[in-house]
Amino acid sequence: MASGAAASYIRHLRSATGEVSCHPRPCFRRALFCHAVPTSVLPITEPPANVVANACGLTNRRPEPDFSAAKNFINRELSWLEFNRRVLEEAQDPTQPLLERVKFLGIVSSNLDEFFEIRVAGIKQQIASETSDVGPDGMSPTEIFEAIQRVAHEMVAQQYSLWNKEIEPLLQENNIHLSPHR
Repeated sequence: MASGAAASYIRHLRSATGEVSCHPRPCFRRALFCHAVPTSVLPITEPPANVVANACGLTNRRPEPDFSAAKNFINRELSWLEFNRRVLEEAQDPTQPLLERVKFLGIVSSNLDEFFEIRVAGIKQQIASETSDVGPDGMSPTEIFEAIQRVAHEMVAQQYSLWNKEIEPLLQENNIHLSPHR
């Protein structure tokens, strides 16, 4: 018969059915990590400390993620431009009906007008006041403005190309003519 630590270990583990768990103490994780094994299979020794610690989740813990890091945030204005790009993609989709494509182009133009009137104007005010505030995304007002310019110029170029090379010729082919505004 085992004595000392081994004996107390076995007494602690022995269940009413004569089975022993590989876990030294009762634990809610026991059901997840340990399997009951017949007593005759287990040697009468203490398990390695790392087995017990791993079963209880005491080792190999991952560090807590830093949710406030700038990489976890998307700039609000750039996100809005990406949304508008998806609207432009609908206008570029040849499976859409022609007049729907025209409507999507109009929505893109209207959205960009409002975007520059409201949001870009606010960013320009921040730049003019020489604020050094950096948003949660880690971008300064000047960086945001430069990124907006790059994305917006690209989007408008795509918009004009789509209108001049695809939409307007298709409208003419379908005998739809635009009259100048009076």
